[in-house]
Amino acid sequence: MTKIALTFLLLFMMAAAVLAPAAAAEQLHSNVVAWTPKDVQPAEPVAVVLQLYTAGASPYPNDGKPVAAVNDIEVLIRGEGQTRRFATEEIGGGRYRTEIVFPTNGGWDIRVRYGPGSYGPGDEIQLGKGGICVGAEICDGEQPAQDVRAQADGRPSTTIAVALGLVTIIALVTTALIWFGGLGRRRRLAGHVRVARDA
Repeated sequence: MTKIALTFLLLFMMAAAVLAPAAAAEQLHSNVVAWTPKDVQPAEPVAVVLQLYTAGASPYPNDGKPVAAVNDIEVLIRGEGQTRRFATEEIGGGRYRTEIVFPTNGGWDIRVRYGPGSYGPGDEIQLGKGGICVGAEICDGEQPAQDVRAQADGRPSTTIAVALGLVTIIALVTTALIWFGGLGRRRRLAGHVRVARDA
């Protein structure tokens, strides 16, 4: 009985160690600080400065706390069946700069991706309002693509990491129950009985 209790305690501590950092991490947000030129056209570079921050008492970025030294920051644009990534450079004060190019006219989803670190296993967050319509002449009345779902691209996200953690915990608990429960004990005892008969 002591072995079972110790096994469950060990499994609980492992689960807490895996899941606690992601649960305790503050949610990151991003906002556009500078965007040049304002009139975005396809195939023309756009200089972007963004800021990462954690939310303050209000939803306004100026009330939040800037966040520096976040791992692997990149800007992603999705639209027209395409996904493009643009690496960023940290310039201080939780600000990052990059240059992005929209390949065609139309609605584009704009997100910031960050890597694993003190803010969890890495994730995507929307940049500013989350979308833009490129090509002003075709965008009259058209809303930017702000609700485009993140597409699988082989990188971990928070949901996948939590799901894998839960599957691992379930597998460990099931193994422990089989090993220390009746089925495992019967197999071990049957092995001892065979050895005793053979001797």
